[in-house]
Amino acid sequence: MATISPNDIARLGHRFQVRVYHATTGLTQVISRLQQFEPSIRQDTQVYYELGTVDPVGFASPPPQFNITMEENLHNLGNLDLILAGKTPGVTTTWNLSDYNVGNGPLTFYLLERDNNGVVQGEIETNGGLLTDITWSWTNGQAITGRYSALCRIGKHWSAASAPHGSWGVQDTSSQGGITPKDCRLFLNGSGNAQRIYRIQSMNLRCTWRTTPVMEFGNRALVGILAEPPDVSLDVDIAYGDHQPDDVIYVTSGTSYYDYQNYNLLTGNAIRIYDPTAAEGSSVFRAWKIENLVISNATPAMANVRGLATKRYSFVRPSVTTAGTAGLVMYIGDLTP
Repeated sequence: MATISPNDIARLGHRFQVRVYHATTGLTQVISRLQQFEPSIRQDTQVYYELGTVDPVGFASPPPQFNITMEENLHNLGNLDLILAGKTPGVTTTWNLSDYNVGNGPLTFYLLERDNNGVVQGEIETNGGLLTDITWSWTNGQAITGRYSALCRIGKHWSAASAPHGSWGVQDTSSQGGITPKDCRLFLNGSGNAQRIYRIQSMNLRCTWRTTPVMEFGNRALVGILAEPPDVSLDVDIAYGDHQPDDVIYVTSGTSYYDYQNYNLLTGNAIRIYDPTAAEGSSVFRAWKIENLVISNATPAMANVRGLATKRYSFVRPSVTTAGTAGLVMYIGDLTP
């Protein structure tokens, strides 16, 4: 227990470094381009009372749960996505959404800390983890990000002498610090130039897993965590220009109108991030292929005083074309149609 004032005044974010370990591959990856990392403990402590007194009489809690949230500026290497999916960074170039959450809590997260003199002071470890959410986000004028949430069964804070990693790891020095959406394009109902959607203002591609923590009698820790098959959604905000993308999403009634009662199954959809150092739209860094989408909710017009008129569309993945992929395939480089 601390009995004196800390030596450090305080610490800034650059005094922390994150590693992720995947039990299936046995690989550990130092994570670069992270913007935020937050481990939290859900204790759910219950205070007890009884009849006959205003005073509490005791407390107890179930096994704790450990939540991880982190946000990364997306770049060309995709190392965080690959290690989380149980793939080998620098080697694997194609993986599926179904590759995530394979195994009995394969993920371990490490947060190494050092003081303002650069000396390692300890390390926070959470293990036995599964992902609960991945959200890739695009907003005009801001870096494209990936936000990752996980649930773990065990947590501990190691001292400097016992820290699993006693020294600072090597971070990437070659890839972009961030890429903005001016080098990104969305394609609906196909992945060619004719299927490109224009005037996009923001976009979120989200994958979520419903998880079930498992407890048992006589065990102060979770036995493990189970994850159901993932759900996929895509939300897009578009500046109002003309009839697109209503002409793609909805069934056309001759030349008269787009029928909001009837919508199309959109197949072969794609998102591409392009190399910002090459000619515009000429070289693909990262890509997502969303096999099937249907509209879930829509605001086909939103007009505001002294502001852009916009449209908002929310899609869900209703089915897959390629069995065993969960309907979403990711690429380092361009996609395979």
